[in-house]
Amino acid sequence: MTQRVTMDPTPAKSIQAAKRGLSRSLLRNPGVSGVGIVDAEGGHPSIMVYLREDSPQVRSLVPQAVDGYPVVVETVGPIQARM
Repeated sequence: MTQRVTMDPTPAKSIQAAKRGLSRSLLRNPGVSGVGIVDAEGGHPSIMVYLREDSPQVRSLVPQAVDGYPVVVETVGPIQARM
């Protein structure tokens, strides 16, 4: 299930800085698989949070927006590097 919110028209930081800050706090949680940057509808960038599993406990950790950028959540399961 994907969650979308409206973007603030004047973000305070770059989306890369916003993603880094969110990554530092969320990736400590085993329910979060990753954090990335995606193009949302209308060509506006969003921060994507990838969850291992969708639960109210994990979702409660994810904000709707960070520094004016919307946060989109997608459940993808565990992510493993390919060699």
